[in-house]
Amino acid sequence: MIGGGCPPAAYAVARSALVKHGKRSSISDIPFPKKLSVTWTDISQSRIYFGEVAIDSKKGTAFTKNMPPYTYGSGRKNMDPNPYLIVEFGENGEIGVWVASAAYPDYIDRVITQVGAGQAQWRAVPEDN
Repeated sequence: MIGGGCPPAAYAVARSALVKHGKRSSISDIPFPKKLSVTWTDISQSRIYFGEVAIDSKKGTAFTKNMPPYTYGSGRKNMDPNPYLIVEFGENGEIGVWVASAAYPDYIDRVITQVGAGQAQWRAVPEDN
């Protein structure tokens, strides 16, 4: 759900898979971003999507400064959570940008808020000659 209160459950599962198998990195002591540029390819539609999203950096900064601790599945608490910037891509080029207190959606007390949304443009994937 782009523009809603939290990402859909299907996205949460996909995000979990990305965190387990994808790339993560951490940067600290820099200002919260004000804009995000993204490009992705949807092979099933033969489209290359591209777009920019304005980020509510004030909302993101306030959120990251006030994140509550969360609890791992084991019951251990993380008293100093790091923010995770999550980018959501919709089937029709929707872009959602979220900031969360934990990478995995199944952590107890995890909080998440949307800080940006937009619509990408697309062009056809070039044919092989």
